Amino acid sequence: MGLPKKLTEQQIKFANLLICEEGRKTATQCAIEAGYAKRSAFMIASRLQNVNKYPHLLKAIDSEVTFVDIELSIDTKDRNKLMKSAEKSNSKVIASIHETKATPNAEEIVNLVKENKDNGDIVKFCSFVSNHRDALQILEAANSLVGEESNHCLMGLGNGGDWVRLHAPVLGQEMVYATMQNSFRLSDKGLINVRDLRDAWALMEY
Repeated sequence: MGLPKKLTEQQIKFANLLICEEGRKTATQCAIEAGYAKRSAFMIASRLQNVNKYPHLLKAIDSEVTFVDIELSIDTKDRNKLMKSAEKSNSKVIASIHETKATPNAEEIVNLVKENKDNGDIVKFCSFVSNHRDALQILEAANSLVGEESNHCLMGLGNGGDWVRLHAPVLGQEMVYATMQNSFRLSDKGLINVRDLRDAWALMEY
């Protein structure tokens, strides 16, 4: 069997979600939303990002983009190929860490960022926030990293997950993920609208 000549509708949807969600959803979540079965979504998401099996998907992800968001959980060989492709296209690499089960404590988050600072131009940490204690761990980690020689951005998904986004200018965040969505109670998801974020920064004189 040769390589697929065209992407299926599900593969195209997966690629679009992976690009548009930009860290707000894991690759597994994008696979589920694209229509793949939950029980096999993790395996399929990993396979769809395999540059040997799906070179067209690689092109869809990294063509003409300033940043390429690459999960650190991807197989090392595949990740290295993606890194080389990004380097050739002058795309900066965001080394993504997604904790989907629980938020580590602040010290563990700091260590994750420091340990992976050479795996990309920016280290991104994102975890699901179950309560304000989780949100405070991310905020404390961000504060501990101020002044450190690492380019990073931290965030959470859930109520309180937007605290670091809101205070990014004083917490030394290299970049901030915001959304164009304007739905009610975005903050419950840890998200923030781009315009609202700019207004908040102006109000706080950041």
